[in-house]
Amino acid sequence: MRTLAESHPEYLDDEVESGLALVRGHATGRSWLAAPPYREGRDLACVLPTTLAPEAVSRLVDFVESRGLAYGLADPQRPTALRVHLGRTRTDDDLGRLVGLLDVLLKENR
Repeated sequence: MRTLAESHPEYLDDEVESGLALVRGHATGRSWLAAPPYREGRDLACVLPTTLAPEAVSRLVDFVESRGLAYGLADPQRPTALRVHLGRTRTDDDLGRLVGLLDVLLKENR
C-alpha cells in the first residue's frame, strides 16, 4: 500500500474503496452489525460498528488474535467496533472467512 500511495496516489482511494465494498458485501444483514461498515476519512481500514458491549468486543478480539486467526481488529477509539484493513493483502476469500468466523463466534445463524 505504501508503494502504491507513493507511486500512484490516484489509485490508492480506488483500491481502498474496492476493499470497503467487499467488506460491506460480506457483512450485509449480520445481526451483530449495528450499521454498515464505513471508512473514516482517508484511513486504510474500515470500521464495523457492532451491537456488542465493549467487553464482548475485547474478548472477541483477544480470542481471535491469541489464536493467530486475525490481527488488528481492535479499535481503541471505538470500543464497540472492529477494524478491518483494506489493503492489498486481503482478498475476497479472506474477508468472507473473517466474517464467517465472526458469525460462528457470535452465534449468527446463516
